[in-house]
Amino acid sequence: MIQLYLFIIGSCIGSFLLATYQRLLLDKSICIPRSHCDTCQKSLSGILLIPIVSYVYTKGRCFYCHFKIPTYTLLIEILFAIFYLALYYIFPHYLIYHTLLFSLLFFISTEDLATRKVHSTGILAIAGLIFFHRPTLIGFIFLSLVIVLSTEVFNIQSLFPHIGLADLELILCFAMVDSVEKLALTVLIASLSMLPFHIAFKNHPLPFIPALSLCFIILCI
Repeated sequence: MIQLYLFIIGSCIGSFLLATYQRLLLDKSICIPRSHCDTCQKSLSGILLIPIVSYVYTKGRCFYCHFKIPTYTLLIEILFAIFYLALYYIFPHYLIYHTLLFSLLFFISTEDLATRKVHSTGILAIAGLIFFHRPTLIGFIFLSLVIVLSTEVFNIQSLFPHIGLADLELILCFAMVDSVEKLALTVLIASLSMLPFHIAFKNHPLPFIPALSLCFIILCI
């Protein structure tokens, strides 16, 4: 039964993240208005709000205007459903913690992809969750640093001009739970994965948090 719940939760999170990305790209609220068809603007209700099921039920088209829904919508929902289902088998003892942690990482990654900035609320939630899961002295020190950085009282970015403040805060969050070697490996792999994009888009800011988050999740698994 738990597996079914995780599958449903995963599909809902995938659907939510996709909607969040699309709305943030257009500088819209992620909460208002409620879910609707982007073509005919009709609000969705009932079975039309259920990820995967709604796509199959409507045969991949809007229930009202019959506009074709992109296939990647279904693929993303299935991918996240399978991922969250897999967490049950990978982390049987700390399932809730990893589910919440990875969900927060996915959210701030989506935010960074769409807007190239991340609000401190998401980073603070991650830092608080990690410290609650593993309350240590070093964790408390890093948590305090994340809180101080989020206030932007000190101009830390002058010392690290090539890395965003949110990137630095997330690395400190990972330092609360990772060894020095694992943290260095996470940052190294994330940096190398972004190198081709940096070369191709030199004059454009690139989202680094998705790369950091993905590397952290992979190394956790």
